Parts: sequence; C-alpha cells; structure tokens
Amino acid sequence: MKLIIVPIVAILAIVGLEISALRLGINGAMLGWATAL
Repeated sequence: MKLIIVPIVAILAIVGLEISALRLGINGAMLGWATAL
C-alpha cells in the first residue's frame, strides 16, 4: 500500500505548493517549501 500512497501524497504536496505559489507569489512558494522541509 505504501507504494501507492507515497506517490499520491507527493503529487498532492507538489500541486498544493503550485497553487499556493499562484495565490501568494514567489515569496509564498518559498515559504511553502520551507514549511514542507
């Protein structure tokens, strides 16, 4: 199951960061990456 769940979570995280980047701009995207890491 992990082999299925992990890629989905990763994709959702990337999509979420892209959406936040569009909403908040570059600074928001950097903040999102810093929070994720």
